[in-house]
Amino acid sequence: MNVSHPAFTRAPLAAACGLLLSLAGCSRGAARQFNHALEAVQSGQSDSLDCRPIAGVGDKELKRLAGSSATASLRTLILDDTAITDAGFRELPAMPQLSVLSLSNTRITDAGLAHLSNFPNLTELRLDGARITDEGMPSVAGLTGLQVLSLWRCSIADRGVAHLRALRTLKRLSLDETFVTWACLHHIKEMRGLQYLSLWKTSVGERDDSIVKSQLPYLQINR
Repeated sequence: MNVSHPAFTRAPLAAACGLLLSLAGCSRGAARQFNHALEAVQSGQSDSLDCRPIAGVGDKELKRLAGSSATASLRTLILDDTAITDAGFRELPAMPQLSVLSLSNTRITDAGLAHLSNFPNLTELRLDGARITDEGMPSVAGLTGLQVLSLWRCSIADRGVAHLRALRTLKRLSLDETFVTWACLHHIKEMRGLQYLSLWKTSVGERDDSIVKSQLPYLQINR
């Protein structure tokens, strides 16, 4: 079975967003768009903030979010393709109600991931294309309720995957276009709740599947 990567990353996210407020096509300036989205969360119209359609979102906007009442009710935060950095990410306060966080194609690094401890109840985390390496995986492993994790095009190898064994509730894992080898399967087979594993464009071959299939017979593997 060869399913494209977007099918893996977008489907769970779409289900999690619920009341997501769409900002696509808005003709206002970027600052006004962001303020409009923020007001929608603060007023209870939405529990999600999607910054993808808003041009120019960066650390300044994160600081504005951090100082608003929206952080008390926000459940989904999507910052894909924005200019945020570790400095801006660290501005965000503790948000125990946040369940979905997406930082794909941002400037977030391993140092920024240390701030994930402020969001202890995350169930979905997407870091596709971010500046993440094996060094950031201990911070990810601290999210013990995580169910969906996507690391597409991150600089992750077998050493990083070893930390993920702590994620007992993980159901879906994407390691597409990473540097993992067959050796990572020895760690993955300990993830007893895993249902879907994507290894598209990695060096792991189908002949290696038996390593993990013996322990996780119901696991679906995508290439």
